[in-house]
Amino acid sequence: MANNDRAGALLALALLALALVGMAGLAVAPYLRLAVLGEEVAESRQLLAGLQARMARQSASGGGADPAALMLQGETAGIAGAVLQRLVSEHVSAAGGQASSFQLLPPREAGGTTRLALGFAMRIDIGGLRDVLHAIETGEPLLFVDDIAIRTAGNAAGEGEGDAAGPLEVAMQVSSFLPKAGGQ
Repeated sequence: MANNDRAGALLALALLALALVGMAGLAVAPYLRLAVLGEEVAESRQLLAGLQARMARQSASGGGADPAALMLQGETAGIAGAVLQRLVSEHVSAAGGQASSFQLLPPREAGGTTRLALGFAMRIDIGGLRDVLHAIETGEPLLFVDDIAIRTAGNAAGEGEGDAAGPLEVAMQVSSFLPKAGGQ
């Protein structure tokens, strides 16, 4: 009997030690993830600093881009809206997504420009969404993400797991500007 009690106590002690090691691992995991994210942020900051330096050199040398070249082109706001829809559709397709439900919002005058906004929906995986956002935010003409709503396909129906790596249902609104002379 003493051996059974001793074996039971050792087993309980081993299980307790295993549980403590597991809890310690769970407690440390977020800090390890933060370290990785910190490295990614540092790399992004270096890239941003390099791009800012490049822009400063171009501005100082007079080689900066013409602001109108960074805007949508089109004889009318409707044509520029079609260009905007084509650009977004190409970005989504290139990233492996499927865009639908395009809606061009009414143009708004802003200073010497006309602001065009496009709402759309897409079905895409997380890597593709990253690629679409990168293409929109860094390409030419300049496009801006005004609004975004992201749901997993399972959560759209009120079920599924939050960590699912499946497709995402994304509703987004992007905008760009058209030189006023081209928007009339």
